[in-house]
Amino acid sequence: MFDHQISRFEKRIADLPDQPTLAPDALKAWFDSAPEQLRQALNRVCADGKTLEERMESLVIGAYGGTVTREMLAQELQQEIAGKAEQSAVQASLSALSGSFTDSMQSTVEAMNAADAETNARVDQLFVFGTYEGDGETSQFISLGFTPRAVLICRTDGAFSQANLIYGGLATAASPAKTVEIAENGFNVLSSSSLYNGNNPMYTFKYVALR
Repeated sequence: MFDHQISRFEKRIADLPDQPTLAPDALKAWFDSAPEQLRQALNRVCADGKTLEERMESLVIGAYGGTVTREMLAQELQQEIAGKAEQSAVQASLSALSGSFTDSMQSTVEAMNAADAETNARVDQLFVFGTYEGDGETSQFISLGFTPRAVLICRTDGAFSQANLIYGGLATAASPAKTVEIAENGFNVLSSSSLYNGNNPMYTFKYVALR
């Protein structure tokens, strides 16, 4: 048992003459000889390994009743097993911490999104945004469906004035502007003179109305 070393193949290709005189079948057998010798040796090694495994299992059952605990092992092996167990515990803790952190971040993002949605809803409740085209008349009524507390207008490019011309303004119920004034259910945009052009037909205007 366990003595299956191959010191030399029985039939080597190098041992053949340069011009073999063997019959074809004999020549094939010569070429197959070394692989077959190796196969048989390997099979015997596998068989011996199986026998050894069975013997070890029998010894464990006879000596320890079939169970080997950590305390039965050498001190160095006990420490190695303990170290691996500790490493596994640390990895499990890190994995749990990572999952907890991810869940916390997700909850934070959801809370921020909810806060943003609430803020946007409150803005929509307080303000109305829109645009209108100037028609060149002295006054043009812009309907809102409610009477605003304040209205701010300007050109869509953000300009309130250009050179000496005024295009924008802020009006409240108590303080109308030269370009805009509060009206029932909306507001009036004004071009009261060549200086004030809240209704200039050359521009599109935008407004913000406070409910």
